[in-house]
Amino acid sequence: MNRKRLFSRLSWVCSDRHRRLAALSLSLSLIFASVPIGANGSMLPQNSLHIERRQTHAFETSRAQAIQHDQAGRQSFDSGDFATAAQRWRQAAQAYEHQQDWAAQAQTLSNLALAYQRSHQPSPAARAIAQSLALLGRLEQRPEQTIAATTHLRARILTTQGSLQLGQDPAAALKTWIAAETAYKSSADDSGQLLSQLNQAQALQQLGFYPRALKQLTGTVDQLRQKFEQQSSQQSNQQSNQQSNRQSPNNSNLRSLESQALQRLAVLHRLAGSLNQSADLLNQSLELAQQELAQHQQSVATATVSEILLEQGKTAQAQGKLSQAIAHYDRAQAELDRAAPRKSTQGFRIQQAKLKTLMLQQDWPAVAQQWPHTLAQRPSPVEAEADLDLAALLLHLGNETENSQTQNSQRWSAIAQLLKPALSQARTENHLRSEAIALGLLGEWSEQQAQWDEAQRLTQSALMRSQQIGAIELSYRWQWQLGRILKQRGRKEEAIAAYASAVNQLDALKDDWVRLNPDVQLSFRAEIDPVYRDYLDLLLSSDSQQTTLAQVRRLGQAQFALDQLHSLELGSFLGVPCDLGSLSSSESSDLVQIRQVDPKAAILMPIMLADRLELLIQLPDGHLEHYASAVEQRTLEKLLQEFRYYLVVRSRDNYLPTAQKLYDLLIRPLEATMAEHQIQTLVFLLDSSLNAIPMAALHDGQHYLIETYQVAIAPTLALKDPKPMSPPTLQALAVGLSEAREGFAALPHVATEVAAIARHVPQSQVLMNQEFTEVGLRDRITANQFPIVHIATHGQFSSDPADTFLLAWDSPIPVRSLDRMFQGRAGQAIELLVLSACQTAVGDRRATLGIAGMAIQAGARSTLATLWAVDDQATAQLMDGFYTALPQMSRAKALRQAQLALLQDPQYAHPIYWAPYVLLGNWL
Repeated sequence: MNRKRLFSRLSWVCSDRHRRLAALSLSLSLIFASVPIGANGSMLPQNSLHIERRQTHAFETSRAQAIQHDQAGRQSFDSGDFATAAQRWRQAAQAYEHQQDWAAQAQTLSNLALAYQRSHQPSPAARAIAQSLALLGRLEQRPEQTIAATTHLRARILTTQGSLQLGQDPAAALKTWIAAETAYKSSADDSGQLLSQLNQAQALQQLGFYPRALKQLTGTVDQLRQKFEQQSSQQSNQQSNQQSNRQSPNNSNLRSLESQALQRLAVLHRLAGSLNQSADLLNQSLELAQQELAQHQQSVATATVSEILLEQGKTAQAQGKLSQAIAHYDRAQAELDRAAPRKSTQGFRIQQAKLKTLMLQQDWPAVAQQWPHTLAQRPSPVEAEADLDLAALLLHLGNETENSQTQNSQRWSAIAQLLKPALSQARTENHLRSEAIALGLLGEWSEQQAQWDEAQRLTQSALMRSQQIGAIELSYRWQWQLGRILKQRGRKEEAIAAYASAVNQLDALKDDWVRLNPDVQLSFRAEIDPVYRDYLDLLLSSDSQQTTLAQVRRLGQAQFALDQLHSLELGSFLGVPCDLGSLSSSESSDLVQIRQVDPKAAILMPIMLADRLELLIQLPDGHLEHYASAVEQRTLEKLLQEFRYYLVVRSRDNYLPTAQKLYDLLIRPLEATMAEHQIQTLVFLLDSSLNAIPMAALHDGQHYLIETYQVAIAPTLALKDPKPMSPPTLQALAVGLSEAREGFAALPHVATEVAAIARHVPQSQVLMNQEFTEVGLRDRITANQFPIVHIATHGQFSSDPADTFLLAWDSPIPVRSLDRMFQGRAGQAIELLVLSACQTAVGDRRATLGIAGMAIQAGARSTLATLWAVDDQATAQLMDGFYTALPQMSRAKALRQAQLALLQDPQYAHPIYWAPYVLLGNWL
C-alpha cells in the first residue's frame, strides 16, 4: 500500500480530536469541560481537584457527612471511577437537600451531571443539570442571596452545561459558554473568563470555525501569561522571603491552564500544517506540566504529561518522523501507567496512534501484532469515538498483514465488534456525529464485502445524520461512498447525482479543508482528487442512449468539476483557500470567462483517467466538444516522463518520436475542429503530469505546436479583469542575482538580461545583487506600482511549498512569503510577473503548482516562468526579443515570437532552449 495514500486515508477519523473533547483524563479538563465545583461554590484547584472544605460547626454531623460524601465523590472522580463518584455525589446532594442548602445542592448536582456524562449516561446527566439550574433559579429569586454569589454560581453551572451540550449541539455549547463568560466577568473572576474563552475555542473548532478557534486560543494564551505575570509580581511584593519560592494555588492553576491551552493550540497548528510551531508549543506545554508534576506528584498531573507526549507523537508523525513518534507514544504509555496502571481511554488512544504510525512505516509484522494488542487494551466502558477510530484503522488496513483466511475473518469480526456497540452507544447518548460516523463505517464495511443493499442503506442513513447536524466534512464522504456503491449496482444516473453532491460539498468545505487537514498535500491526492476523477469518469463515459441535450449537460458538468478540482489543488498547495474565480462565480463583475476574452482562443482540457485520456475543448462560441483516446494512464505517464527526459538531457532528436505520439493523443483529434473555427491561441487547463511538459514542443511530424499556435496555460476557467497591457504605461522593476550565492552557481548573463529590460521598458528600476534582498524587494514593490516585475535569479518550483522559493542575496524567499511582500500594493495587481532562471523540481510531476502558487501569492494576472533551468545566455536573448515585441502585441504573441526567434537560431534550435517558457494566466 502506498504510504502517502495510506496516511491520508487514515487521517479523517483519527484526526477527529479537533471536533471532540481532548483525550485528557476528563477529571482535569479545565479547557474543554466544566470543573467539578466545591461545596462552597468556589472554583477548585484544577491540578488536584481536592474538595474545598466548608467551614462547618463541629457538631453539625449531617453537614460533615455531606462534605464527606462530596470529598469521596471527588476522589473517585479523580481516579476515573465515575460510577462511584456519581453514587457519592447523589448522597451529598440528598444531604444538602435535607438541610435546604440549595447552593451546595445545585453545585453538587452540577458535579453529578459530569460524573454521569463520563460514565455515558446522558439522560441522568441531563436531569441532574436541569435540577441544578432549577435550584439556581430558586436561589436567584431569594432576597437574601447576593447577586454576586448567584452570578458566580450560575457561571460555574453554565460551564458544566456547555460541556454536556458539546457532543450533541456545539452551537448551543458555544452560546452557553459565552453566557458563562459574561457571568464570570460580572463576578470579577478573571480565571473563569479565561476558562470560558478556552471552552468557546473548543466549540468553535467542533463547529468547523478553525481560524476563529485558532485566533481565540492564541489570544487566551497571551492573557493567561499576562495574568500569571501580574499575580507573580503581586505575590513577590506581598510574601516574605521565606515564602516567596512557594507557588500560590492561583498561580499553579494558571500555569496548569496555560499548559493545557498551549497543548490545544499546538493541535490546531498541527492541523493547520504549521508543524514546527506545533512542536514548539508542545515543548512549552510539556515543560509547564512537568513543573506541575514535580511540585505536586499527582496522578492527574502525570496523566497530563502523558497526553502531551501523545500529541508530540502525532506532530512528529505529521513531520514524517515516524520512529520519533513511536518513542513519544511509548513514553506517553509509560507515564500513563504511572498514573493509572489499568485500561483507560487514553491508553487505548495511545495504542491506536502507535498502530497508525506502524502502518505508515509499513512495518506489517509489527502491525499484525499491534492491532490485536490495541484491541485488547480497550477499556469498558469506552467513548464511541475511540472505537470508531480503531475501526477506521482496521477497515483501511487491507490485506498486508493477513496471511490466512482466518486472520482476515478475525479483522472483519473485530471491526463489527467495534462498530456495532459504538453505534448503539452513540444512539443512547444521542450523539449524532458519532452515529453518523458509525453508520458510514458500517456502510464501508458492507461495501468492502460487496453487500450492496446493506451498504447503500447504511450509507444513506449516515448521510442523513450528517446532514442533520450540518457536518459537511462527513456528508461529502458518504455521498462519495454512495456514488461508488450505486456505480457498482449499475445505477449510473443516481451515482452521478451522488458524486455531484460530494464535489459541491467539497467546494463549500474548501475554506477550512485546505487550512486544517493534518497533511493537506497528501489529503488532496488521496481524498479529494479521487472523488473528482471518479465523477469525471462517470460523466464522460460513453452512453449510446443519451440524448444530445443530456450529453451537452454532462460536458458542462465535467468542465465545472474540472475547474473546481484545479482550484482545490492550488488551494491545497498554498494552504489557504484559493479563490481564483471559477465557472460558479464567473457572473461576478470582475470575473470573465475565457471565451469572452479572445474570439480566436480555444480552451483545451485534457483529463487523465485510469483507462483513457479524455479531451474537452471549448470553442470561442462556448460550444463544448469531447474526444477520448484509449490510452491507459500509466502508459501516458511513461510517455510524458520520456518526453521530459529527452528534452532536458538535450538529446539530438530522440524526443521527436515521443513529441509526435503526444501530439497524436492531445492535439490531432482536435485539428479539424480548430481549423474550422480559425483558432490562433490554445489555452490549456492541464491535468496532473501534463503540467510538467511544454505543450509548445509537441510535434505533428512537420512543425512544433508553437509554430502554428500561440500557447498559454490557465489556472482556472475565469480570469480576473483581463485586458491587454497598455504600452504608454509599461514600467518594470527588474531584479537580478548574477553572483554565486547559497551554493548556487553564478548567472553572468543575468546582467545583460536586466539591462535589456531597462532598455526596452521605459521608467524601469533595477535591483541587482546586494540590493536584491527580501526587504529591499518588498520596499520597491510597495513604493512603486510596477505593472511588470521581472526577477532573474535561481529558484525552484515544486508541489511542496517548502521547496518552492526564489533566491535573494540574503536568503531564499519562500512562496508563502510573497503574499505578505505584495500586500502593500493597495489592490493594484501585477500585470506580468517574469521568473527567469528558475526551474521545476526534478522528478516532481506536479511541480508547476509552484509556478501557479507563486503567481497567486504575488497577485499577478499573468506569469512567465520556466519548467527547467535554461542557459542564461539563451534566456537573455529570449527576454530581449520578448520585451522588444511586447509593446506592439499580446503577451502570448510576444512570447511566441521570441521563442520562434530562438528556434530559428541554429545555436538554440533544440527545444531545451526555447520550449520551457510557459505563460500562465492572462495572455492578452
